[in-house]
Amino acid sequence: MASLSFSELLGKNSEAEFHHAQDLAKQWHTKLVGKKITDSVSDPTKEFARGELPADTRVGKSGSAMTLDWKPKRVNVTVDDHGVVQNVTTG
Repeated sequence: MASLSFSELLGKNSEAEFHHAQDLAKQWHTKLVGKKITDSVSDPTKEFARGELPADTRVGKSGSAMTLDWKPKRVNVTVDDHGVVQNVTTG
């Protein structure tokens, strides 16, 4: 049985969306990890304003219930119990 490539399985548009989503996650990961998500920022080296996140962003604790639908432009932010960002993904 021959194996199929990613683009053959999902189509070229899906492959491009996947790579764009990876780039988006890296960009936001760099901006957010280690900072606390707050309503207003008093120290930009330690905090990031919730209002500055992309419109389609989900913020939740690790293990929180979230839908399983995949949206390549959606940013998923995982925070700890203190609201500090631990990880950023897309989808």
